Amino acid sequence: MTESKKRSMYDVEPNTFPNISEEMDKRACQAMNATWQAIGCDLLVDDNGKPDYRKTMRRSEMAQIVQDSNYMESYGEDFEAANYVIWVSRYHPTYHKKLIKKAFPFAIYGW
Repeated sequence: MTESKKRSMYDVEPNTFPNISEEMDKRACQAMNATWQAIGCDLLVDDNGKPDYRKTMRRSEMAQIVQDSNYMESYGEDFEAANYVIWVSRYHPTYHKKLIKKAFPFAIYGW
């Protein structure tokens, strides 16, 4: 699929990328972290919008949120990296877990 025909980061096929690469891993981690920086603070607040230092989030929850609803497309600033994360999750699920751990090395996150 050519770049001009892609409509969303979710438009991936088995041959979208030739293989897993360290360069794309780095870009994917940067995109996931930039996305978390943009949206994470909104998720760790109380009902009044103030930081809730008791709230925490598991790595698996963060990964799901970051990959959901085109957030990486909006905040990650690297369409190809966002597309790569989805490609890895669909066609290389075992490696996807490793990629998520690269991006988010801690099991639990909070303030």
